[in-house]
Amino acid sequence: MRCMGHRIAGARMNAMLNTAGWISEQMGGASYLEYLRALEEKLDQDWAGVSSSLEEIRRSLISRNGCLVNMTADGRTLADSKKHVSKFLD
Repeated sequence: MRCMGHRIAGARMNAMLNTAGWISEQMGGASYLEYLRALEEKLDQDWAGVSSSLEEIRRSLISRNGCLVNMTADGRTLADSKKHVSKFLD
């Protein structure tokens, strides 16, 4: 990262110009590095809080509401899979 100073500065400047630049910087620039460092500390100090945040993300992304699961299999396999898919979505 030491030899990439101009790229980091450019990404920070681009982040101020448009939404795509901001997103790019948040997901791969210096802001992301800062986030990862803070997360590392939080993992050691507040695992319960990190776990709770991850669970909230999972609930937001994976839920029964509006979920469509397409499966192709024989009848028995579909019947056997139903309980596993149901558990995954709960």
